[in-house]
Amino acid sequence: MLKRIFFLFFSVAVLYSCGPSATSGGCTLKGHISLPEYDMAYLCDTGRHPIDSFTIVDGKFEFAVADSVSQPYALLLQLVDREDSLNRMDMPVMVENGEVRIALGEYIRITGTPLNDAVQHFFDGMQACKDRVMAQTDITVDEIRNAFSGFYREQILLNRDNALGSYIYREYFSRLLPSDREAVESQLNQEP
Repeated sequence: MLKRIFFLFFSVAVLYSCGPSATSGGCTLKGHISLPEYDMAYLCDTGRHPIDSFTIVDGKFEFAVADSVSQPYALLLQLVDREDSLNRMDMPVMVENGEVRIALGEYIRITGTPLNDAVQHFFDGMQACKDRVMAQTDITVDEIRNAFSGFYREQILLNRDNALGSYIYREYFSRLLPSDREAVESQLNQEP
């Protein structure tokens, strides 16, 4: 009887440790890249200072933030070609409890947590904005600036209450036209 109780306790413990709460203790970033020129991955703070590194082997890399993440925040994933230091790719990654899956090739795919799904939505929106601009034949530089400024304004305000919004604000605010800057500042300063 004691063996059965021990087995039941052990089984419940194993199931609990493998369940959804297993990822509540931190953030894991798992990536696959199909661009062979990149052989090193760095996890950097938003000032682009490396905090961890991983040699890409067979197109795979992985990082772990072991501590529980009480407040999501942005880091940068930087992929580097060690033979050509100018050949690098940077992308934001939101650190929150759970597993983030990243696939890099012709397209970028990032999924697994709510804020990283929002990063994917941001990337998709940026590509759609670029495609709309490129499809126009007689577009002026001012019209291009206006299109992207409006997109960045929309994304900052859409994500105003999360780490992605803070990242977009910090990285793209300087690209906003004066009228969009005023609109963003005005709306961000309003009480929710």
